[in-house]
Amino acid sequence: MTSFSSILGMLPLVFASGEGANGRIAMGTAVVGGLVVSTLISMFIVPAMYMYISTDRRKRPQALPEPVLMVEGAGAVPVEVAVSVDEVADTAAGNEETVNSDQE
Repeated sequence: MTSFSSILGMLPLVFASGEGANGRIAMGTAVVGGLVVSTLISMFIVPAMYMYISTDRRKRPQALPEPVLMVEGAGAVPVEVAVSVDEVADTAAGNEETVNSDQE
């Protein structure tokens, strides 16, 4: 509002006539042009730069989800069972011994 009223107040200088009009026109054009440009910058550029600077753009490692083992239950309906990595490793080690003894 203040910028708009200042621009409107300086418009008579832009359209001046009579003695010394060249100086007043030049001054009015510079003032009105500067006010228009600074108003546009403060309305659009400054908020856009603030939004860009204020966002957090750091790459953060995301936590891995807990492993889920799909088990075929009654009626072939998949059932999710949460297992830890250690349980999977122990089961795999036990199965390896079974497989090795079957092959011999």
